[in-house]
Amino acid sequence: MERSFMDLAFSEAANGLGNVKINPCVGAVLVFEQRIIGKGYHTAYGKLHAEIEALNSVSSSGAHQIPHSTLYCTLEPCFHHGKTPPCVQRVLKEKIKHVVVAYIDPNPEVSEKSIALMRSEGVLVEILSETMPNIFEAAFRKTLLPFFTNQKFNRPYIILKWAQSKDGFISKHGENTAISNEFTRYEVHKWRSQLDAIMVGTNTVLVDNPELSNRLYFGNSPVRITFESALCKAPNAKLFTDGNPTWIISSKGIQKNQTFHPFDAQKDFREILTELYKNKIGTLLVEGGAELLNTFIENNLFDEARIITSANYLFEGVAAPKLNSNFILDRTETFTGDCIEYFFKN
Repeated sequence: MERSFMDLAFSEAANGLGNVKINPCVGAVLVFEQRIIGKGYHTAYGKLHAEIEALNSVSSSGAHQIPHSTLYCTLEPCFHHGKTPPCVQRVLKEKIKHVVVAYIDPNPEVSEKSIALMRSEGVLVEILSETMPNIFEAAFRKTLLPFFTNQKFNRPYIILKWAQSKDGFISKHGENTAISNEFTRYEVHKWRSQLDAIMVGTNTVLVDNPELSNRLYFGNSPVRITFESALCKAPNAKLFTDGNPTWIISSKGIQKNQTFHPFDAQKDFREILTELYKNKIGTLLVEGGAELLNTFIENNLFDEARIITSANYLFEGVAAPKLNSNFILDRTETFTGDCIEYFFKN
């Protein structure tokens, strides 16, 4: 039953997508005698963590069962005091004697410290990623890979996305060209609801004049990010006039809500990404155009690619980017003629 309970914990974790910023999406399930008595997830940045939500969800009549229960956590409980107290202390306070963890936290302030502390207090701690490697890989990619990437590279988790025709073009030259169908567009707006920010280049602002908001799915809209040159060339574009947040990478820094953050935009592009991460951008969707997408590809500055291929042909236009050999196809989905391919690092 261990796997089914952890699967449920990961399902809980996914409910936090789009709300936790640079924190991980974590889920937890509390089980007494093969019966779930509590469950929860990290609902939003700065709010209670999954373990606390799960413990708080236990009914008053079931509180006496907590010390005799097993706590399933998708990530090692936190050890340090951030915006909330350390979860590991609450676990010990509740006298839980069995904790099953899917993955060890990569944050140096936590990594294996909570596990060591619980074990020193007599708690049986199992780490499933050690005994059942790769079994939760799909769930890990969906909920925890962005956080692990943040911790490793000190930048956002970067997803490249583009739509291309059957013959490999992303648009006609100088024209706003619709490629994907309405069903795929709903899926793209779902992605937007789950991510912190979305970036486009100057040409996309000039030619497409996009809103880049989430209008077709429930949930948040991402912060829009573009470049100072777009503002100079198209000051009346929707990104700058519709009242929704747009951050501008400029010579004065990253401008957000009319506040300039000291930053030299002429430095290495990696430093722009580090600055975004400092400003709580944990996930970034790069939508184009071709020049911006190719910049990320050429510098190997992305972690995932989602490529939409239409059943229709353009016959000429702007060529779609090409991935390098470092990425492998993970899965394919179809939406009434459109095909979406998901690529991850090999």
